[in-house]
Amino acid sequence: VGAPKNVKRLVQRIGRANHRYNAPSKALLVPANRFEVVECQAALDAVRATIAITAFAFLTYVPVYSLLVLLRAVPSQLPTAPVGDFLFQMLFQGCGSVVISGITFTKMIQYFGPVRSTMFTAVVPGSSALGAVYFLGEPLSWNLWVGLALVTCGILFGVRRATPATVMNKPLS
Repeated sequence: VGAPKNVKRLVQRIGRANHRYNAPSKALLVPANRFEVVECQAALDAVRATIAITAFAFLTYVPVYSLLVLLRAVPSQLPTAPVGDFLFQMLFQGCGSVVISGITFTKMIQYFGPVRSTMFTAVVPGSSALGAVYFLGEPLSWNLWVGLALVTCGILFGVRRATPATVMNKPLS
């Protein structure tokens, strides 16, 4: 059967396979190769995927960072921060921006596909570096230029259209 090429096809296939009145349809996605794994992952619901990413990040990084702060392995002003400010930043940055960016990224993958979405996200480091130079007065050094050139080459290499391989007509000997 193959993996669905977009979310609409997936929903149509699930609906056609499970005709039950007033009952939720369920499906088991069984990809046949690595590319179909990516397609099936992109077809997941954006909210559920964002919740999973947020929960994983919270359970992985917060305990490690807290331990490093408690051991004084990393410098932090966290113990001196007002509790109200801390809770606001935790809610705003931890939940708000992660949820918005996660849903947006998942929707972008569903709409543009994984390859094109990766090209969009590859622009972020370069635009951040140029923004730091313009807005923060960071120096425009040679390694920044090299990094921008490498990222740009990677983007151009990734978005170029692949030419079909030509088969040479040689007699078999």
